[in-house]
Amino acid sequence: MPSEHEHLWQHQENTALRAHLRVGGGPPSGVVPQWEIALLFYAAVHWVEGRLARHGVHPRSHPDRRSLIAVYWPGANQGALAYQDLHALSMRARYSVWRPSPADVAQADADLNDVLAHLV
Repeated sequence: MPSEHEHLWQHQENTALRAHLRVGGGPPSGVVPQWEIALLFYAAVHWVEGRLARHGVHPRSHPDRRSLIAVYWPGANQGALAYQDLHALSMRARYSVWRPSPADVAQADADLNDVLAHLV
């Protein structure tokens, strides 16, 4: 199983790629906002996985991870809700042939910031 360090490295890689795509203050021509949201969600996944790995916990699925967030961060409702919202946005972006608006991408950004702030 990946270590805390490895998960946090992957979190950084995902956020760095997303930042690279947004050079110039917005997505360059041809960047698909669905994948921006997917990168933000998987940055959150690896952040949470890294924090859980420090306890020797390695969830095997998205539902397991959501359940463990409630166990390890019982008072972090804002972070848990942000994680759930990011997951829902990512699922919609990847599987529903939906083109997210700039406001949707901004919401995903805000959700990731809440995950980072509250699930520590």
